[in-house]
Amino acid sequence: MHSRVPWTQREEILESRKRRGKQLEAMLNDATERLSDHNKGIRLLDEKESLDLEKKISIYQRKLDTMTGELDEREIERIIKREQLRNERLKERRERRTEL
Repeated sequence: MHSRVPWTQREEILESRKRRGKQLEAMLNDATERLSDHNKGIRLLDEKESLDLEKKISIYQRKLDTMTGELDEREIERIIKREQLRNERLKERRERRTEL
């Protein structure tokens, strides 16, 4: 078992990463299909749309490639700390708004 990060937080991070991977795969498949349809003449896009899709495909693929490996404990702790800082900043903003 993982000693430093509670299992529930670790599990939540891994599940979120898995969901994000599935979202990216769906976005990649959609963009690839749309570009393929354009190249086959099925549904033509203008030049800007075509170039944008090519960029998106590249970006989605790179991101998926970086997500293929397993997260180590150090990376999971880094994610938790980042979320804690974000939550603290949000809490401070809310408190400042209620003071006004």
